[in-house]
Amino acid sequence: MLDKTKKKEFRKNVLIVGKIPPPYYGTSVWTNILKKSGYFTVFDSKINESVKTIGERQFGKVFRTFFVYLNFIRIIRKTNPKVTLIPISQSLIGYIKDSIFIFISLIYSDKILVFLHGGNFKNWFDDRSLTIKWFVEFTLIKTDGVIVLGDRLKHLFTEFFPYESIFVSPNGINIDFPNVKKNNDQIVTILYLGNLQVSKGIKSVVNSIKWLKNCKVDFKVDVIGNWRDTKTRDWALKFVHEFDLPINFLGPKYEAEKYKHMKLSDIFIFTPVSEEGHPFVIIEALAAGLPVISSNRGAISESVIDNLNGFIVEPNDTKGIADKLRKLIEDKDLRKKMGMESRRLYKKKYTEKNMVERLKAICDEVNSN
Repeated sequence: MLDKTKKKEFRKNVLIVGKIPPPYYGTSVWTNILKKSGYFTVFDSKINESVKTIGERQFGKVFRTFFVYLNFIRIIRKTNPKVTLIPISQSLIGYIKDSIFIFISLIYSDKILVFLHGGNFKNWFDDRSLTIKWFVEFTLIKTDGVIVLGDRLKHLFTEFFPYESIFVSPNGINIDFPNVKKNNDQIVTILYLGNLQVSKGIKSVVNSIKWLKNCKVDFKVDVIGNWRDTKTRDWALKFVHEFDLPINFLGPKYEAEKYKHMKLSDIFIFTPVSEEGHPFVIIEALAAGLPVISSNRGAISESVIDNLNGFIVEPNDTKGIADKLRKLIEDKDLRKKMGMESRRLYKKKYTEKNMVERLKAICDEVNSN
């Protein structure tokens, strides 16, 4: 009863803007976890019902966006929060949309925090015109601080905020894995999980398997995710067929079905080319107790420790990726050791409780200043 009372009191003080799934992707999963925790009032700012429509220009989106802002005004006036937390985008149209939430919050909220879920903000900002840079700076100085997903991402905002106003809150998630038994006599299964697009490294992975096949080791690759463009899809399917690669494209999988594949896999691979924040797929792999091969993008190297629970490789280094895959395929004991380290790191730092408690502490600190 006491816990429910504390939750209710805290929920009155903190309003979080975010998109609630579907569709399922990093930021919507994050928002949904915070909503389910019961510690925050969550405003759903979603206008897309599918991953495929994200970024598309549709006339109907204009009206839906307008009504989202009207509804936000109604909610924030009603709650009158001490702290409002607003995720910010790394695209021009997205940032302008987010800035409207900031300007509305200036009227009705005591304090405002912004949250960056990615890792490309500095590159995006540096490429803008002087007018856009001025607008971004003008918006950010109206807020009371920023939250990033890892220590390695703090540098993105040092020209906008004093260091003590740049906070870190890594992603976290709780997973109920199905009770499945892995057949240790089967060939090694490599799993890729994520949106199937060049920026997420799918071409690097497919190319690396061509190298790996020449190494005469037994393995198969399961690829789970949505194709984001037909050009990449057509290239990958043709490449796999041409070189007779042991890659199975399984399409998107969710919840129990996705986690079943993770438990039946032996190695997890996700090697993004573009900047990242701290992808949920990495945390899911840690929770599943898998050794991870990934690239040093965003805060990934804070949870994938090179030579401890996996390997950090250079983006697009297909031979380097293949070499690390071969090392893990040929050494069962190393896979087991690294998998145990992944699970240990997950339990120590990346559960939902860790994430919620960290966000609560940040909101309390900002509110008390």
